[in-house]
Amino acid sequence: MCRSRPRHGRAGQTAIAELIVARGSDYLLAAKGNQPTLLRLIKDAFVDLAAAQPRHEDVEKSHGRTLGQFAWVASAEDIVDPAQWPGCRTIRRFLTQRIDGGQFAEPELRYYISSRELSADALASAARAHRGIENPLH
Repeated sequence: MCRSRPRHGRAGQTAIAELIVARGSDYLLAAKGNQPTLLRLIKDAFVDLAAAQPRHEDVEKSHGRTLGQFAWVASAEDIVDPAQWPGCRTIRRFLTQRIDGGQFAEPELRYYISSRELSADALASAARAHRGIENPLH
């Protein structure tokens, strides 16, 4: 029997979450269209929570462009099913808005679940680090 295989024959992200938690680590997983129920629950929660929850704001200006990033973090309790998403402790929303030469680009909203409790500042820092790794690859 393969030890890396999750219990109950789960597939996809739920299996990944279960495996990560079983190994004593934490996950930060994007909630996308392939998990429509999870995505809708998180979006609905932030409609009510976004204005009240602490958020991180970061605005960078360089080379005629402005990049604004905004991060929100809230408890996953009563929003995310812990039986389906083991160890899930927080939900996250991340908004990126770009302005290039006075033209506003379409805002990018991304949603996440995580087994680790990090502040909105820490989420923004992780996203900046990921962008720093990803940008040279494009």
